[in-house]
Amino acid sequence: MHFINRLVSILKCVLICVILIQCKNSSTALKESQELKTVENSTPIPFTDYYPSGNLKTKGQLLHDKKTGTWISYLENGDEKSIQNYKNDVLDGFQKTLYSQELYMEGDFKQGVKIGTWKSYFKNNHQLKYLKHFDNNGNSTGKWESYYDSGELSLIENHVNNQAHGLQTQYFKNGQISSTGKLVNGKNHGLWNHYYDTGVLQCVKEFKIGVEEGVYKQYYENGTLYKEGTKTNFKKTGVWKTYNRQGTIIETKSYDHP
Repeated sequence: MHFINRLVSILKCVLICVILIQCKNSSTALKESQELKTVENSTPIPFTDYYPSGNLKTKGQLLHDKKTGTWISYLENGDEKSIQNYKNDVLDGFQKTLYSQELYMEGDFKQGVKIGTWKSYFKNNHQLKYLKHFDNNGNSTGKWESYYDSGELSLIENHVNNQAHGLQTQYFKNGQISSTGKLVNGKNHGLWNHYYDTGVLQCVKEFKIGVEEGVYKQYYENGTLYKEGTKTNFKKTGVWKTYNRQGTIIETKSYDHP
């Protein structure tokens, strides 16, 4: 009887060990299966799209049905149209657009908004067209520059918190200043000077937050005063005087307040 009880105890121990081993193997197999499934789910799937002609239109990768990595678009003739980078279906990283196989625009995105320096080029000769700067939140910032297609500087203005703010200067192709003045939140403010392409002052206008109001003076090309007066809400007010080239008043006219 003692022998039988001992044998039963041994068999129970063996059975428990077998069950524990099976559970461990099952758990390991399940873990390996889950890890394999995770790896499979994190592997991007190639994506291609074609024109009705059969020519390649777009190629990229999808992860969980969302764009990821580098995507390239093509014109129907096979030329590259754009290169864009995505993360979780949102533009993120370097992007460039091409025209006739020449670079047209380039810059970076971060979570769908433009950041850093963006450049654009003229289509006809690849000359730099503009330089724009954005902070990490996508707001325009810093010094922006525009150029003529022949390469000369056309405009410089400052941006703060997504608006033109501060000094703005425009240029003629010959390098002479065309106009200069101050912007406040994107609107003209204070005195603005306009020039002939010879560098001679052409007129002076005064603004108050985008509204022409205050002093107005206009000059002949030789620099002598031609006309002067004041404006209120873009309209002439008060006494206006007109001069000939010798500086003699030839007309005086009064305007009622609007």
